[in-house]
Amino acid sequence: MTGWPKVAVGAIVLKDGEILLVKRRFNPSSGRWALPGGHVEPGESLEEAAVRELKEETGLRAVNVIPYAITEYIEVGERNDLMYHYIMFDYLIDVEPSNPVPNEESLDIGFFPLKDALRLNLTVTTRKLLHTLITGEPPGRQMRFIRVSLTSERYESILSELIKYEMRRGLRG
Repeated sequence: MTGWPKVAVGAIVLKDGEILLVKRRFNPSSGRWALPGGHVEPGESLEEAAVRELKEETGLRAVNVIPYAITEYIEVGERNDLMYHYIMFDYLIDVEPSNPVPNEESLDIGFFPLKDALRLNLTVTTRKLLHTLITGEPPGRQMRFIRVSLTSERYESILSELIKYEMRRGLRG
């Protein structure tokens, strides 16, 4: 498949110890919870894309945008064919007070306590990002780099291993 990798952005919105997540309607990872976000449009800066995607997917307006993590996601199919390759730039974003509203790309939307969010059916990249938020240094200190490379058949086993790790570390509250 041509056209890979794709550049995408994610919006990390934290409010009173909770994180904003959307349940994805479309692939990749349809039916899983993830950060609001999406593709960067031609000529658009990464920060502009994060602010736009947040507004489109949640109706929320950004007031402060801080780079937080770079996440690489590669998924290879059963015949060793490249299915997905994304480079995602995740931003911590403060928002104007308002309630989030899902758009046509989302099945559901909500704020969840960080540890409770780990109980949700999350995308692998969102789960790894939550780990950095829960166990990492305070936001804004340094850029994080998260890499996920797996085959389609390994997706569920990787999630299972991450959940076991969370339970051992006491991350699942």
